[in-house]
Amino acid sequence: MAIPPFRSWATGSSRGLKRKGTTPKAAAPSLSGAPLLMITFFRRILNSKIGLLLAFVLLGVIALGFAAMDVQNLGGFGTNTGAGGPVAEVAGEEVPQSELANRVDQEWRTARQQQPTLDIAAFVAQGGAEQTLERIVNGMALQAFAQANGMRVSERLVEGRIASIPAFQGPSGKFDQAIFRQILASERISEAQLRADIARETLVNQLMGPIVGAAQVSQQLATPYANLLLERRTGQFALIPATALPEGAEPTAQEIQTYYQRNIQRFTIPQRRVVQYAAFDKSKVAEAARPTDAEIAQTYNANRAQYAARETRDLTQVIVADQAGANAIAERVRGGATLAAAAQAAGLEATTIGDVEKAALAGQSSQAVADAAFSAAEGAVAGPVRSALGWHVVRVEDVAQIAGRSLEQAREEIAAELTTSKAANAMADLVTNIENAVSEGASFTEVAQQFGLTPVRSPAVTSNGMNPDAPQATPAPELTAVLQAAFEAEQGDDPQVASLPGDTGYVLWGLESIVPATPRPLAQVRDTVARSVVLERQQRAARTAAREVVAKINRGTSMAQALRETGLTLPPSETVAGTRSELTSQQGRLAPPIALMFSMAEDSAKQLEAPNNQGFLVVYLDEVVEGDASKSPEVIAATRAGLGRVAGQEYAEQFTNAVRAAVGTTINTEGVAAAKRQISGGQ
Repeated sequence: MAIPPFRSWATGSSRGLKRKGTTPKAAAPSLSGAPLLMITFFRRILNSKIGLLLAFVLLGVIALGFAAMDVQNLGGFGTNTGAGGPVAEVAGEEVPQSELANRVDQEWRTARQQQPTLDIAAFVAQGGAEQTLERIVNGMALQAFAQANGMRVSERLVEGRIASIPAFQGPSGKFDQAIFRQILASERISEAQLRADIARETLVNQLMGPIVGAAQVSQQLATPYANLLLERRTGQFALIPATALPEGAEPTAQEIQTYYQRNIQRFTIPQRRVVQYAAFDKSKVAEAARPTDAEIAQTYNANRAQYAARETRDLTQVIVADQAGANAIAERVRGGATLAAAAQAAGLEATTIGDVEKAALAGQSSQAVADAAFSAAEGAVAGPVRSALGWHVVRVEDVAQIAGRSLEQAREEIAAELTTSKAANAMADLVTNIENAVSEGASFTEVAQQFGLTPVRSPAVTSNGMNPDAPQATPAPELTAVLQAAFEAEQGDDPQVASLPGDTGYVLWGLESIVPATPRPLAQVRDTVARSVVLERQQRAARTAAREVVAKINRGTSMAQALRETGLTLPPSETVAGTRSELTSQQGRLAPPIALMFSMAEDSAKQLEAPNNQGFLVVYLDEVVEGDASKSPEVIAATRAGLGRVAGQEYAEQFTNAVRAAVGTTINTEGVAAAKRQISGGQ
């Protein structure tokens, strides 16, 4: 299909976005006439699966915007569209149901890292499939548009980006093919898919970067918003505690049953998992790590120079660019000045070299410098002697003669080094052998028996390691180390080997069973439910009391008088104040009464539910002092930058919508519904 180039799109000659089974939408407007809309685009796209894996480092607002945009690859489409047909068509290319299912599965696995108990049916019910499809379609459309306008990504660039991803690098800091393939396998991503994803994201970033970063807002437009940020509000708040209200009669059986059913989630034990694990450390290979006499002797003979008698020296030196300057410093030192003082007088600084051998000094400077320094007596000055660095003047501060050591004298040291080295190799071999056994189909029990490991079966624990039947019990460190992975695993997954914290060893573990979330029987929690019924009554009564106080204040009664008229014993009211900039910068951490004051009219009151059903707050706004940003140019500048980012993001959203229309995008609602049923297991 021919895709309109940028020029024809910009003049409005694009096709409308169509959705099968619905009324076609109007064609997206050109950017030049598009108004700014509410910011929604980035809230939909800041959930990157590949973006998290690749960790692209982009600049400025591009990094905030489109590095996080999950522009998913759609390689390997195949023809398996399933009942209902493909889920979408972009630029003449179909998106089959199988591709959407694969992408939803990847995103669900990412979401489970933050919410381990989330099942895929719930993820789909929360809109996960539609959001994933949006990212797929956006990526395809933007890539097609970029390619139609002559933009390309070379294979060399893709390979360079892969090699630069830290997750794919080994201990040497270089790209490791084995680690690369292992990570792709664990993430269920093929190499072809990853390469296509990188190429697509690179194109999108190149295409969208100038759009996102180009928006600017004038000072005249930004100043009123800056004034709002500096606006200061002062008021009071008072708590009407739920516990200050009467408890009433004992709850009836019907009240308890009704409350229990209505709040069943409060009394539900979350999903739990039973994990089998077996820890092992270097003690498991202690016998294999013990060095023999022959190995100790071989190591000694191979490193005789290390154990031979040697001489080390402590030196002070200064390096001068020219020989004349070096001669002058040397003469001053020989005349009684310290080398440090002579160097300082010449505008230089002397340096100290401690406990150095001749060969090491030669490597640092030159053989001539080393020969001079090691031929001079203690306290003498050597040089000037030339090296590639300049002219060296060296003073010998101390000479130490270190006696050589025989095999017997070095035996203990060599044995310790060999033990450490052999233990590390033996542990690596043991881990490899265990993993090989697992890959050949051995179960957890079979592997533990084969390698003499002691298996432990955990109780059914929640994702934080708590055993609801023994809430005071502390989970074993070996279980804690694998708990997150265990809650990401699925029933039937192979056992795995994980490292223990602090390089203390390893643990073989396997998921034995999954215990679904289950409500506790009412008999077990009856007392708690009864108390909750009473607290709910008190909370309702506190709401009524707060409502009456607010009504009186808004009719002109003082806050203090309105609170006295409740007849309740209440804690004293408090005065609070804050600016709108504090409300913005603290992002939800500001005290709720202060936050509420910024949605109130001056000299008015509102009620606010206190946290954890502790009662209700009465909030009164006493004074509003308008902000003046004219004396704070930095606030205006920051406001301009913030509004510019929002404007850029809105431009990006409108650009993406217009590109989708330009290349031709169709969403098949029947195919999406069929895919969602398949993903959710028919639910």
